[in-house]
Amino acid sequence: SETGTLFEFNGEPWIPNMVESHVQGVARYGNYLLLSHNNKGYSHGFIIVLNVESMKMVHKICTPDEHYNHPGGMQVIGDYLMVPVENSSYSQSLIHFYDLSMMTDSEPPKNETFGITREFDGAGAAGITNYTDSETEYYLLAAYNNGAIDFYKSNGNPISNDPGFQEILFSATISCETYDSICLLTDVNQQIYMIGFRTYNLGGSNEDYADLYEIDLQKKCVSQVIPSRHFYTEHGGFIGLAGVHFRWGAGLKIVNDSSLNFLATQRNFVGDLFYTNTFLDSSEVKTVTTKFAEV
Repeated sequence: SETGTLFEFNGEPWIPNMVESHVQGVARYGNYLLLSHNNKGYSHGFIIVLNVESMKMVHKICTPDEHYNHPGGMQVIGDYLMVPVENSSYSQSLIHFYDLSMMTDSEPPKNETFGITREFDGAGAAGITNYTDSETEYYLLAAYNNGAIDFYKSNGNPISNDPGFQEILFSATISCETYDSICLLTDVNQQIYMIGFRTYNLGGSNEDYADLYEIDLQKKCVSQVIPSRHFYTEHGGFIGLAGVHFRWGAGLKIVNDSSLNFLATQRNFVGDLFYTNTFLDSSEVKTVTTKFAEV
């Protein structure tokens, strides 16, 4: 649907610098919604977990690396959450994987030991997908930094067994430098796509768009925007730019082979309230009342 469905969560994660810090990314895993949140002026950022059944916050954990306080746009793949984290000057970044398979309301995500170290580049957002080539499943990971994208290909191992994201497969530059979240996905014909989420704010318009790109692994290139689609967010505690927009947390949930949902969040928790949108299929919109629809 082009219009988001509004959801209200309860929780009060204490953030030392709420004025300069805000939600950076969102992803869905089962009955949980995961948020990345930077922490301007401090050494660590946060991963926040919301339960979509109880509509409450259940976890707030620090990102693991000293002086890397800016987790960004992120994506879930299988049982793993992939999160890029930048240092305070946005000049270096790390990409971590969290194991979500054992996560409960009392058990937080487990941080994996492997990942990607980007010594000379930031990564404000990253996306990941899996695809099959010659009967081997690979992962393609994209690290986005102000219009520049580096693509990493796995070695054929599952994420649970060190997929070997060590070298850049290819790099590309796109015209849009304002994506705060990107996501990758693969269709049933093994065509890979990238979606960039942005909020167009000329003159205070606060218009939300999702841009679709094709990724060609043979030619090692990214297409121009195929379509760009306008979405309309619904607001809760805040209206205007601080309300629910792709500028803050944005992402997608793959429902099945022919269906996906988009996600958006507001800038910050307001008191103990936090609002999100899910852009649902028309069939799901009819069944949703106060909770996320599950297919």
